[in-house]
Amino acid sequence: MKKRFLSLLCAAVILCSAGALSSVSALDAVIGDLTGDGAVTDGDAIWLLMYSFFPDSYPVDQFVDYTRDDMITSDDAIYLLMYTFFPDEYPLVQTETTYYDVDAAFAASGKSMTADASSCFPADAEGYLINGGTAAKPYLVDETTLRRLAALPCKGTGYVKWKGFSKGANVSASTDPFDGVVPVSRLNDPVFMAACLPSEATTTMSYRVNAGNHYPVTDQQERIVAIGAIYRNENDKPADDASVTICLSNFTLILHTASKGWFVAEKLVVPAVSQVQQMYYLPWTLENAMGNYKIPQNKISRKSDHVEVSLTGGSFNGAAFIDSDGMVTGHNGTKYPYNQIPTNSGGTGTLAELCHHYWGTTKYFSNLGVTGSEIDGVVVAYRAWVKEDAVAGKLVATIGADIKGSVDHQVFSGFNYALTTEPRWILGHNVGPKNYDRILTADDSEQIQTLIGMK
Repeated sequence: MKKRFLSLLCAAVILCSAGALSSVSALDAVIGDLTGDGAVTDGDAIWLLMYSFFPDSYPVDQFVDYTRDDMITSDDAIYLLMYTFFPDEYPLVQTETTYYDVDAAFAASGKSMTADASSCFPADAEGYLINGGTAAKPYLVDETTLRRLAALPCKGTGYVKWKGFSKGANVSASTDPFDGVVPVSRLNDPVFMAACLPSEATTTMSYRVNAGNHYPVTDQQERIVAIGAIYRNENDKPADDASVTICLSNFTLILHTASKGWFVAEKLVVPAVSQVQQMYYLPWTLENAMGNYKIPQNKISRKSDHVEVSLTGGSFNGAAFIDSDGMVTGHNGTKYPYNQIPTNSGGTGTLAELCHHYWGTTKYFSNLGVTGSEIDGVVVAYRAWVKEDAVAGKLVATIGADIKGSVDHQVFSGFNYALTTEPRWILGHNVGPKNYDRILTADDSEQIQTLIGMK
């Protein structure tokens, strides 16, 4: 009854004051003053009400969410109107963030939904109000803008997408491939965004511009293993003589089935030496001749909460494995010129670099009480960082999961994370858009982050 009365009251004010709306402007420093006359009056309530119905004609640059429901609706207009009558009972308290109205800026720009809308998301905004865009036609933004949106407060019912998003390799094999479309309500969700953000740096696997989900888990697979790797940054390589100390911890594998929900299949706070001891020569076609490099045990140190691997920039650049005569030693002791190494295809190739590869322990589905076809969600996470400032940003961590059995596949690959001296979570999953509303809701994300240890 009270809301109906307030609505009628607001409507009455509109009828009495409609003529005053022809020359109003949007923004002023006074909280609640949307008409720009220096005071909060019923005219501001009218403006806010009209915005809730006609946002393009009545733009609101100053977003004050009076009802605290993360949206501008007629209820906020009613609240603002009641303030003009009962200021003590309906105080105007501005939210901590002023949200820039993207929809109004986009309407004023004259852009189409197929155009780059990045200019409608100014870099100096404290936060963004985004109600425009749909799942089928989201706002398209550049990489810098999407990263900013993921870092700053965002509200609204709209959708955005990085314009460079790619479904990636093996997409035809996936029953639910990522599409890169982000509901505004999930922009600050690190689990959801692990499927949508652009890679932070380029590796030799240059086609991986973002995360990709490849193959569903089926009864052809009987086991799974979480995997990770560190490559050099192809655009900012470490110096050959640079010391590199890689720190790794908290390897976690989380699975989902309809009957069990999300559950932890593996949690390794400090990986074993054998799990972080391998480096692989690149390109991968050198594998038959070169095999892999086993990092000496005295270069690996297990601490109370992480493991440290001591290498050099030359370990990643390949320089550490090329002798003064330009020769490299294969896995059976045969020496080859570094640029004439036999490849799997029968030709020869050049040693370009190495990657550091590591993994969790193999988990058999039967030991977990599930079958492959029951698993419809896979999440892998670990923490990684480097100790030296000189190599921050020069190495890149990746993530994924291998499924094995009568048929072997990679169930997903994550985007590329640039490593710094600050520990960060490397996270990836295989849940695509068809299943977001069922098994990767906001509540599921909160649960996953708790299971991982991020919260």
